[in-house]
Amino acid sequence: MRSWVPHARQQAAGRTGGPGCIECMSWSLYSKYSWQSSIRTDILIFMSERLYPPSVQRTLREFGRNIRIARKKRRMPVADFAERMGVSQGTLVRLEQGEPGVGVGVVAMALLVLGELRRLGDILDVSRDDTGLMLDVDSLPQRIRRPKPLVLRGKSPAEGKP
Repeated sequence: MRSWVPHARQQAAGRTGGPGCIECMSWSLYSKYSWQSSIRTDILIFMSERLYPPSVQRTLREFGRNIRIARKKRRMPVADFAERMGVSQGTLVRLEQGEPGVGVGVVAMALLVLGELRRLGDILDVSRDDTGLMLDVDSLPQRIRRPKPLVLRGKSPAEGKP
């Protein structure tokens, strides 16, 4: 059983049980049916659908389908493939279904077992990034910070008009 530590705001609201933090979604939503809490399940379902646009969901399903096809072409059963990856069969099934909660480490291990790990490094190769090539990489700042909101001091624009 996983432990769960709620955020202070959730503790103050009396929500101290459940599958994970509603703010950071620290637990996967796959256990949403196995818990009792005052956090409503429909909110978690809505948030999970809202986090990933349809184009991302389609791409992940296609990626999972490609992993499944590559595994089958190599005549590897789910149990053997999952064992070689070092994950459970359920995690492999989630990867092949294209579920977004599967970690990038699991993807890397799947590609390693398939002999295609080099492709992971090619996902966003900077030498092929057209937008990035237009920018000078050396002139990029070390950090990119969110701009501070503009605060007007003195008279507001509405007060200055006649």
